[in-house]
Amino acid sequence: MAGNDGFKPVATAALARFDVVMDILGLAGGKNSGREYLPLNPKRDDHKPGSFSIHRDKGAWMEGATGDKGGDLISLAAYLWDCSNMEAAERLGKRLGVEVHARRRRATSDGQAAGAAPAARPPAKPTEAPSKPVAGPEEGICVMPIPLGAPAPPALHPRHGKPAARWVYVDSSGAVMFHHCRFEPTGERKQFAPLSLWKMASGRMVWKWKAPSEPRPLLGLDRLVSLPAAPVVVTEGEKARDAAALLLPDAVVMAWQGGGNAVDKANWRPLAGRVVWLWADADEAGTKAMQRVANRLQAIGAAEVHRVNLGALAKVASGENGKPELTPGKPLADGDDAADLIDRGWSAAHLSLLIDAGELLSDCADTKPAARVLAPVENEAHADGQEAPSGGCRVYDFAAKTPAASDEATGETAGATGKDKAPRRGFRLDDRGVWFVDVKDGVPAAPRWISSPVDILASVRDEHSAGWGLLVGFEDPDGRPHREIIPARTFNGEGLEASGLLFDRGLKIAPRGRPLLIEYLQTANPKKRARVTNRTGWHDSDDGRAFVLPDRAFGNGGEEWIFESDAPDGNTYRQRGTLAEWKEGVARRCAGNSRLVFAVSLAFASPLLHLAGAESGGFHLRSHSSDGKTMALRVAASVCGSEKYMQRWRATSNGLEGLAMQYCDAPLLLDELAQLDAREAGEVAYMLANGSGKARAGRGGGMRARSHWRLLFLSSGEIGLAQHMAEAGRQTRAGQELRLAEIPADAGKGLGLFEDLHESASGAEFAKAIDHATRRHYGSAWVGWLKRLVSEAPGSLAGTVHEGVRAFERRYLSENASGQARRVASRFALVGVAGELATQWGITGWNQGEALKAVGGCFMAWLDNRGGEGNHEERAILRQVREFLSRYGESAFTDWERPSMTDTHAPVRSDRAGWRKHDSVKDQVHYFVSYEAWRARVCKGNDPIAVARLLLARGFIEKGSEANRPGLVRASVPGEGRPRVVHILPEIMEADDD
Repeated sequence: MAGNDGFKPVATAALARFDVVMDILGLAGGKNSGREYLPLNPKRDDHKPGSFSIHRDKGAWMEGATGDKGGDLISLAAYLWDCSNMEAAERLGKRLGVEVHARRRRATSDGQAAGAAPAARPPAKPTEAPSKPVAGPEEGICVMPIPLGAPAPPALHPRHGKPAARWVYVDSSGAVMFHHCRFEPTGERKQFAPLSLWKMASGRMVWKWKAPSEPRPLLGLDRLVSLPAAPVVVTEGEKARDAAALLLPDAVVMAWQGGGNAVDKANWRPLAGRVVWLWADADEAGTKAMQRVANRLQAIGAAEVHRVNLGALAKVASGENGKPELTPGKPLADGDDAADLIDRGWSAAHLSLLIDAGELLSDCADTKPAARVLAPVENEAHADGQEAPSGGCRVYDFAAKTPAASDEATGETAGATGKDKAPRRGFRLDDRGVWFVDVKDGVPAAPRWISSPVDILASVRDEHSAGWGLLVGFEDPDGRPHREIIPARTFNGEGLEASGLLFDRGLKIAPRGRPLLIEYLQTANPKKRARVTNRTGWHDSDDGRAFVLPDRAFGNGGEEWIFESDAPDGNTYRQRGTLAEWKEGVARRCAGNSRLVFAVSLAFASPLLHLAGAESGGFHLRSHSSDGKTMALRVAASVCGSEKYMQRWRATSNGLEGLAMQYCDAPLLLDELAQLDAREAGEVAYMLANGSGKARAGRGGGMRARSHWRLLFLSSGEIGLAQHMAEAGRQTRAGQELRLAEIPADAGKGLGLFEDLHESASGAEFAKAIDHATRRHYGSAWVGWLKRLVSEAPGSLAGTVHEGVRAFERRYLSENASGQARRVASRFALVGVAGELATQWGITGWNQGEALKAVGGCFMAWLDNRGGEGNHEERAILRQVREFLSRYGESAFTDWERPSMTDTHAPVRSDRAGWRKHDSVKDQVHYFVSYEAWRARVCKGNDPIAVARLLLARGFIEKGSEANRPGLVRASVPGEGRPRVVHILPEIMEADDD
């Protein structure tokens, strides 16, 4: 029973109406095995019945996967509803029309019998934890490791008999902690049951078929210690773990007890600082379980976390003469794990093929790190034999027993710390939280709970060795891991700013624990060091060069880098699928399509800016809405991440400045130029290409450091920059259009953006196929590209890039090309060289020369659209002068002979710009522009002296006599005297050069 006679009427009624109760509890639809009822457990992700059983006649139940069990249907309801037995009895009785006796309602679950479900809830607010663990008289205290002299574990299960398999969980020294058994009873589903040792109140040691106390140790801790540099592979289930150990003999393969719903019950701290591979079962439940494991690993500070790419395992393993082979096969079946691979003939040699090809692993894209995952600081041993917690504070450890794990009195004598060493005040950290241990008169007081666990991971500072702080890790009340940097300046005064930050992120702090928590943090001195930056890309330090992304860094140096950003979704660098899948699904279809190849190559080119000393800049794909220009941005995004990598122009200049920092040395992809405020368009183009943000005032009145970045950006839109600015009455300057080189998105083949549809029947079908591929395969090319870049010698790589740029310019420009054309050509060339390097390094799968051919075609399209390789500003000036003469040649210029043919007192136009003289012999017109009109109207927006020099060099004006005013002459105008004018010759309207 549930441990209370007042519940008996409810328990009896529940048994009598067993099927009704199953429906109430959401357990209907189970299977019957004799008198055992086998439903699916709604608290687990089971897809098959078997581990969860309920006796129809007795109401006794058990969850074999976790060890949870009870003696009647009331305790079952309490287990499923997460409430006390009293509450479960009342709720169930109300549904069945049976009342719980009022005189028994004082009973609670604190003293429930051994068969009842554990249902105690944590207090709503943190309180000081008791020095002894609280347990019911029949529960006892779990003992780990198993001490010498303990009774031998039972060989048989009272119901399932002899185990088909038994796994022994040990600690790092090999001492036994508990057992986990697998049973395969005849005619029934497989069953699991943990077996642990418990010390009863009487002092008697008893083995119980139940899970040990939390946190539970992992399987494989002994091998973890013996192979400190090996990767750690985590599987779901011991059988899968044994199989994975055969397939990956050089790795440490581990598992946890209890399945997907017991992830949070395991102790993951031993994996801090390790590289971990997560091998999920091939089903939704397995994926969810490993996501929870990934979150736990992030919380404790694993160095790297990767997933085993299950898609890469969809192959047939074969081989002859000792040579393994893998050929394409069917996807894994639901629930398949490492053991199923061995059944299909896989060996360690087959898995090595995937490792060597870089296809076995993919990144954990769904974890949400706010910074680079770092290993917690290693405990520091002190002379007194004690250890400091992760924060580096000294600890009085009470003979290595935590308040939550010992049934002994915690007020140990000082002798527990060593013969001649007195205990001293300090802090300790365990899975329950941060504890403060005070010492009075040489005697340690009971540990005082300060806060939920806070791991101090590293001391951090920026790349200039300023802005010091602490990197800490903890979980919020929802169990979500947080990585936070606490700046050292927030400890000023009473440290309210620091504690406020932690409160805001969900850390639980005892009511009077804040000052001690600040002391714990402020006195920490972790050995680990890390650098902090608010921009991605290349960073140089004394330790070497690194390429920083929001969740990782690539480089050969030993120093860690942390990306810190206030952006709500600061990490769009995601990965899904393998490089081989991306090459087949995305890159292969880009080949033969110049705009797509250009976009992909641009993504690879961005990290070369710093290495080659090249300047930032952008490209704009302009066309009608149905030409597929956005598809170019999507394929470029697939190099680095999912479709979320692509951004929109719809932002303020300040917002785009933040984006530039987030995509420094990476491609910035911006869709729909028309969404940007036309009044800001030109200045934003300048800002992004110049790599510098606005100057801003600091807190003290001085100037804050400007933001700086390097990037190549690719834009798209139905209109170009000049047209967009014209809508706001603005005129583009040459520098703006050069910084955003406009490429017609239409490739001229009648297919819009596309030129080669490959196996597709239409442009729409091709667009759909490549769009589908970019949603399934992305990010792997970026990782491969960065890994190769950091392995190359910077000087040698820069030389290769420079030679490629010079060769591009020689091929596509004449010797008379303007400096402006060469400047843009070098940007196009960098894109082409990047595409060729990526091809050479096996990343794109294209034929050599594909990228340069595509980029060359795009450059020529830009050149044609621009009007040639001349100087844009000179062409713009000539257009402006010609346009003025064409528009106002009749209305604003007085005829040269008019005064002699008409009344000399005829009025003069108030807006007159000068005089017009017709040469009847040559049928040409000469214009004489007054100096005032020349400065204010003809040359509006330009330097009139520079305009005069340009026209003089082209032979379009008469040369003047003044050196500082090269176009100014004296003209004898009939009836007007000899005013100073600029004499514009007829050749300006006849020349066809721009």
